[in-house]
Formats: sequence, C-alpha cells, structure tokens
Amino acid sequence: MVQVLQRAGIEPVIRNTDHDDAAANEVRALGYQSVPVTTYRDLVLKGYDPRDLAGLIERFREHGR
Repeated sequence: MVQVLQRAGIEPVIRNTDHDDAAANEVRALGYQSVPVTTYRDLVLKGYDPRDLAGLIERFREHGR
C-alpha cells in the first residue's frame, strides 16, 4: 500500500500501533481492532482494496494535503 501511495506522489505517515499507544487508540476510536487503517481527511479505509485506494488518491489530487 505504501508503494502505491508513493507512486501517486503521496508520502504516507506510517504509525506502528504495536509501539505507539496513541496510534493504537486512534485506530480503536475509529472502530477498528486491526490494521492497516488509512485515513485522509474524513475518509477512512480499512484493509487494502485497490478501488478504495484509487478513490483516496483521486481525492488527494483534487484537494491536496
């Protein structure tokens, strides 16, 4: 997933929920127990679905950071 985002010109922020309690709490607050969870603005993606990721990339291109 990281490579897909990087190829699209997006540098993701990677947080390790095993070593970062705040990141783990954020994932739980979103209603998830496992990772990966990818967020951009109000969009939240669970797991890896190429179509959903393409939508996130398109939205990033439209709105920027």
